[in-house]
Amino acid sequence: MAADSFHHQVEKSLREKAKVYDFDDYVSCVQSSNSSKVFTKSMQVQDFCDCTDFSSTYKLNRTTPRPYLSDM
Repeated sequence: MAADSFHHQVEKSLREKAKVYDFDDYVSCVQSSNSSKVFTKSMQVQDFCDCTDFSSTYKLNRTTPRPYLSDM
C-alpha cells in the first residue's frame, strides 16, 4: 500500500536522525521523508474546537436508577 511506503520512509528518516528529543524533531523527520514533498501542520490548542456540554445535571441527578459508566 502507498501508506506503508510512506511510513517506511518516515521510519528510515527517524533512524537516520538517531535521537528524537521533542515533537519538533519528529516533525522535521516527517518533513524530510519522501524527498521533502510532505506538508506537516503542527496543531495548536486554537486549532481544536471547544465543545459545549449540554448535559443536564438536574436530569442526571433525578434519574432512577442512576446511570454509571461501569454499568454501560
